Amino acid sequence: MTIYNEIKYYSGTQPVVLSIGNFDGLHLGHQYLLQKNIDFAAKLGARAALLSFDPHPLKVIRPEELRYPLSLLEEQEIGLENMGMDEWIREPFTQKMREEKAQEFIERLVRYLPLKAVVVGADFRFGKNREGDITRLQSLASQFNFQVLTPETFLYQGQRVSSSLIRRFLLSGEIPQANAFLGRPYSVSGKVISGFRRGRTIGFPTANIKTVLAHNLQRGVYNTRAYIRGTRWKAATNIGLHPTFEESNELQVEVHLLDFSENIYGEELKIEFINFLRPEIKFKDVDSLKTQITKDVLLVRES
Repeated sequence: MTIYNEIKYYSGTQPVVLSIGNFDGLHLGHQYLLQKNIDFAAKLGARAALLSFDPHPLKVIRPEELRYPLSLLEEQEIGLENMGMDEWIREPFTQKMREEKAQEFIERLVRYLPLKAVVVGADFRFGKNREGDITRLQSLASQFNFQVLTPETFLYQGQRVSSSLIRRFLLSGEIPQANAFLGRPYSVSGKVISGFRRGRTIGFPTANIKTVLAHNLQRGVYNTRAYIRGTRWKAATNIGLHPTFEESNELQVEVHLLDFSENIYGEELKIEFINFLRPEIKFKDVDSLKTQITKDVLLVRES
């Protein structure tokens, strides 16, 4: 898959079938739409391409709203490549682009891309103040000689799949539901860093990672699977602020790998979330905490 960091750098010459939007979760709805793109591109003898925006437009339009991605760019790249997408254009979203009218946006697309077709959802909006809709897109497509394909809305369990819905599942601890709508287990990754080292002193050593993706999760303890050096391990993972001790100012991701004792500082650790065990609790003393962690680990071991 070829990646372009701006539309103006596009150098391909084959016809392009383009999908436009932010596909940070690559959830079932995204997969459905992009598969339609891939199939239509094959039918037309064209390249299957995605245009997304970095940062997410809401960070520019409504910066006061905290919004965390469901996956990182590196993970999105792997997912798109595995699906069979040919090209990914990552367009910077700026204040200037925010002011770009619908027709100006399409004019810029056809200036730089050999555009054959656009494949987007029926609720697709574009241009300044979201002035452009599907009717406007179809009008511009006639003017600039490309096709528009709008697949029917994808439903799973009777609901429209969306990143916002998946975030709500994650924050409410409904991990199996979130995983079902994602089409894979929700995961976070990062290099193992030094933590407070309290887990070792109470018999439950942890590997600690830092990732913004943890902010999508409810604080508490999870049944997880950890991947290190190509091997999978059962693990109990805590997302929290250490309320039993002096509360941390920064969200901590602490992973206790069952039956594992190797030094993995500086190595890449991936955590897949299976289900939520309990919310974060402030215990009256360390012994109460140890008793509860023992129960948590037993639940993970038996899963």
